[in-house]
Amino acid sequence: MLPVDLLKSDLLTALHESPIVVVQAPPGSGKTTRVPLWLEGPVIVLEPRRLAARWAARYVAGQLGQAVGEEVGYQVRFDNQAGRRITYATEGILTRRLLDDPGLTGIQAVLLDEFHERHLHAEVALALIRRHPDLKLVLMSATLDAEDLASSLGGAPVLRCEGRLHPVETVYLESSGPLEEQVTRALERAIREQDQGHVLVFLPGAAEIRRCRELAEHRFPSFRVLPLHGDLSPEEQDEAVQPGEQRKIILSTNVAETSVTIEGVSAVIDSGLARVAVGRSLRLERIARSSADQRAGRAGRTGPGRCYRLYSQRDYAGRPAQLEPEIRRLELSQVVLELERMGVVPEELPWLEPPPPESLKTARELLTRLGALHEERITELGKRIASYPVHPRLGRLIEACGDYRLAAMLSERQDRTDEPARLRGPSDPLHHLPRAQVQKAARQLEQIGGRRPQPSEKEQLRSLLLAFPDRVGRLRGGEVVLAFGQSARVAESSVVGGVDLVVVVELDERFEPGGKKLLARSLSAIQSDWLYEHFFDELQEVSECSLVDGRVEERRLVRYGQLVLEESRRAAPPSAEASEVLYRALRRRELPQEVHNQLARLATVARALPEEGLELPSQEAIDRALRRLCEGRTRLEDVPLFALVGELGLPQNRLDQLAPNSVSLPGRGRVKIHYESDRAPWLASRLQDFCGLKQGFTVARGRVAVVLHLLAPNQRPVQLTTDLAGFWERTYPSVRRELSRRYPRHPWPEDPTAPLPPREARGRR
Repeated sequence: MLPVDLLKSDLLTALHESPIVVVQAPPGSGKTTRVPLWLEGPVIVLEPRRLAARWAARYVAGQLGQAVGEEVGYQVRFDNQAGRRITYATEGILTRRLLDDPGLTGIQAVLLDEFHERHLHAEVALALIRRHPDLKLVLMSATLDAEDLASSLGGAPVLRCEGRLHPVETVYLESSGPLEEQVTRALERAIREQDQGHVLVFLPGAAEIRRCRELAEHRFPSFRVLPLHGDLSPEEQDEAVQPGEQRKIILSTNVAETSVTIEGVSAVIDSGLARVAVGRSLRLERIARSSADQRAGRAGRTGPGRCYRLYSQRDYAGRPAQLEPEIRRLELSQVVLELERMGVVPEELPWLEPPPPESLKTARELLTRLGALHEERITELGKRIASYPVHPRLGRLIEACGDYRLAAMLSERQDRTDEPARLRGPSDPLHHLPRAQVQKAARQLEQIGGRRPQPSEKEQLRSLLLAFPDRVGRLRGGEVVLAFGQSARVAESSVVGGVDLVVVVELDERFEPGGKKLLARSLSAIQSDWLYEHFFDELQEVSECSLVDGRVEERRLVRYGQLVLEESRRAAPPSAEASEVLYRALRRRELPQEVHNQLARLATVARALPEEGLELPSQEAIDRALRRLCEGRTRLEDVPLFALVGELGLPQNRLDQLAPNSVSLPGRGRVKIHYESDRAPWLASRLQDFCGLKQGFTVARGRVAVVLHLLAPNQRPVQLTTDLAGFWERTYPSVRRELSRRYPRHPWPEDPTAPLPPREARGRR
């Protein structure tokens, strides 16, 4: 008897009274394999992973003494062994079945297993099924917040049972260095402390599994070291999961977190990392606490065990409780297209959590680029694309070239080597195309699309562009600069090189020195002519003007996104844009000194004589005047800045009267008065030039005194003053004695208020 068996009577009663029931039961309680047997069939059990669906079907069928595909079976993509009574299906399968038959004719109940993971297709299935209250629905999980979920579902009943996990000791092994070395050190300790049982190691992806496997096989020859991830064939997955006498080290992605029980595991090593889908790429992320707890629980399914975490207890405590639902972080084009095919508006579904509007907008933009939507309505091409059980990108690829093998291969994440490529070629997908396990999938796709002739390499390359039009980029050394923003480092394993334009077929996010970086794992070369042929409406022809050596130059560009496909240059003809370029250049420079002086004169008068009603021109007025002077011109030297004062309409006559530009000195003639916006007006000349003056100068009707810079023969100031009479009386005698000794050839009259004789006034300057 399993713990969940205690819920049988309560569950059947609850389903009789409510169309939806929430079951919360810990790992190992039997909910995946027991609950479907209690219900009147036919029943569909939604599993998030193919491995779990196949394993559960085989286990339940075996309990009934039958083969898979009789009463109990499974249906995953490209592999249909459905049962008459119970079918374990992966999420995409159930969604497509709901699209073809919204009421699931003949089905009595649907069970959504591991619902806490909040997979996108599980939420789509929930939203579609809720429109049909005659279908019974059971949501099952070990770690979800059952009360919140039940409340969101209109008060659905919640049933709970206790598990029978054995105690698991948690050991924190915070360390540094490459992940494979951390795992090896943890394995040494786990094997030393656990003298029996298998070791299950959770790693983020196939590449990390491969590196750890190479080390582990060398260091632990008495163990069988086996990989476990979604890219493996069913036979390879079974080898890791099925019981065996020899001790095993199982290197797994998060496929082993839930649903699948690997008998005999006594130790778990948790890297704390997983590669999760975000937008259109995979991102390496720290797992949530709920996932960490699930992983640890794998060590206590059949006896006491230990979980070795490669991170600190503080790190664990700081992690989010649950992984963010996929509906908030995944690219939604496949869901949107499938709903459009059945005439369902996504915004009108009874979602548990509505998809973000920006995500729906992005999905529709991609589908429009693929030709699947036009003005937000599904096209005939879109209907054909939606008929294939693959992402719309790959449906578009099939429609473009009929290469079912290529589409089948790209529908799976590929286990790429990290070793530098030894060969060169035009396309990574074509380079890796021969793959035995895609043949069955390719044949099923062909049954939908019909037999097509084998495409040429050029047709294959062109179809990859049509499938990934938003991933066009230009190769620049070891990077690809993408047309619609961002850049990515090219994986060393890529065979593509020596070309200009590419599409990025696989894009991942990796931890690298300096933070997270995008990694282009798979590229394919394209020709610019194909963009003109297939995406002419998206090309932008723009003219840009810029200043080159004081002359406006016109640069004509043809762009795809931010990617320049063509470029030509010429001297710009007069135009509004050319004038604006000149204006922006002048705006960054200092205005001519004459203009500064005039504005400072005006500021001086405005401050001293507010009753005159004079105001400084605003910066906007100056900008407008500058723009007028730039009109019709294409060279800086042709802009008549001397006319700016006139353009500003300054009251020249009144300024000349109230703040004159110059005054007359007895020993020199006219001398310029300097006006500045933040200081008093001033003038400078040699001391002898002021002889004959009894008083200094004022402007603004005597309200502002001019500062006099009295210079020695070396042109350095002897005195700065506005009180010339006081200087002559108090300071000049001592200045005269000192300077007459230093400069005896210059006149130093005893009475400076008397004019110098003309000859002396014209003396050395």
